[in-house]
Amino acid sequence: MLISMTGYGEAGSGRVRCELRAVNHRFFRASISAPPFLSRYEYEIESLLRERLLRGMIYCNIATSITPQTMRCDTEIANRYRDALLSLKESLDLNGDVSLDLLSRFGSIFSMEIDEQQVCEVWEGTRAVLVNAIEKLILTRSKEGKKIERDARDRVKNLNRMLRDIEAKLPERLERERLKIERLPCKDEALLLLERINIEEEVARLKFHLSCMKETLREETSQGKKILFVLQELLREANTMSNKIQDAPISRIVVDMKTEIESLREEIENVL
Repeated sequence: MLISMTGYGEAGSGRVRCELRAVNHRFFRASISAPPFLSRYEYEIESLLRERLLRGMIYCNIATSITPQTMRCDTEIANRYRDALLSLKESLDLNGDVSLDLLSRFGSIFSMEIDEQQVCEVWEGTRAVLVNAIEKLILTRSKEGKKIERDARDRVKNLNRMLRDIEAKLPERLERERLKIERLPCKDEALLLLERINIEEEVARLKFHLSCMKETLREETSQGKKILFVLQELLREANTMSNKIQDAPISRIVVDMKTEIESLREEIENVL
């Protein structure tokens, strides 16, 4: 079972909406955008994302039209402003009235207070929306993971087929090399050549790694890092085989194997 790191999830309820987008990343990282009054809950938001999404770069956008704030008017300060203005009017013998329009221009008379109870209520609703968006993102990750898994299984089949083609060509090649060795006057040189052309160990290890790959794809949990390690070992054996082979038909197959392994590695890098 494979799960992609790429996904999208969106959910809403009432006046709250949450949008999640996930892309490939080696570790877990979160970028959270939320209204200022919810900033106190950013740690809890990140914890929810980390617990369910495990890895990837997660972009989280929470929006709401709710503003749990109350406008307060400080009448004591307003009285001081009024008294000061009336005193100024009398001292300088000025015309005009001290009106509401005039007093409203003094910002310090007014303040915004957070309604803590409403903030808690908004957060409870936001949390439910966030959890819903996470589940939807996980669903899209699973769907994308299934596509990658199908492609991975096809590529493993291709690699096994290529390996069988190499094994089928080996006897003919070994016979040609044996005839060359028999003509060599130096025994040490003949042994060195035999060691160089022997790729049986590489073939055996490639079979083992491909078998491990098939078993890993059948596991219940996504094993992206484990598969990347197996692919690294496959590429190592293919490179060793490429260095040993002095046979054009087999070399072409090995090049195709390396291309297939690299293509699979690029896909698996986007898997949990």
